[in-house]
Amino acid sequence: MRFSDLIDEVVDIVQDPKLGETRIKHLLNEGYEHSLFATSDPLPDLEKQATVTTVLDTAFTTLPSDYLRDLNWVYDATTDCRITLLGSLQLLKIKYPGLAKTGNIEHAAASLNKLYYQGIPSVKRELSINYFRKPTLLHNDRDEPDMLPSHLHRRLLVNYACKALFSRIEDGMDGKKVNTAFHDLEYKLAFSELELWIIPRASEPPTINDTVTDYLE
Repeated sequence: MRFSDLIDEVVDIVQDPKLGETRIKHLLNEGYEHSLFATSDPLPDLEKQATVTTVLDTAFTTLPSDYLRDLNWVYDATTDCRITLLGSLQLLKIKYPGLAKTGNIEHAAASLNKLYYQGIPSVKRELSINYFRKPTLLHNDRDEPDMLPSHLHRRLLVNYACKALFSRIEDGMDGKKVNTAFHDLEYKLAFSELELWIIPRASEPPTINDTVTDYLE
């Protein structure tokens, strides 16, 4: 479904003359990105490889701007080895209190938009990483959310946008937010279908040993 058609659907449903197209576009794109971020399994089509550079005297570097979720592996070409990924920043901090160890990188963890590592190399290192990227957002009228199945374009994105818009419109009204609740339910039903659609397409997840006891030894 084209971007322009998705916008028209929202305008037709909400019927608010004060509603600007910029707001609608933002919410449709937000719904697009959120839907792919929130699924239990990532969509394999979004898998990507890139390079990041460590920062001197710092235990983290910034992940690429298109990083969405699920860091799969990190490889250090200087030492010719794959770095062990821990399941969370908390586990990295348990193993390396203060994150101040220097030397070759042995362990790493992703948190929000940063890659944390230990030790800290004395010179900058280029690290190859594999992750799942954000979808290309919609800008032009003919753009389509092609990372989603076509039968869910409207049900996911339009309902996501309408839910957010009606939540503000119905804020402070007496009784139940009828329109907000309706579009929230419709979005959740569509999202359940998206989960089922992705399952057979999902690749095997990487093995990450992430129990606390593994990293206290």
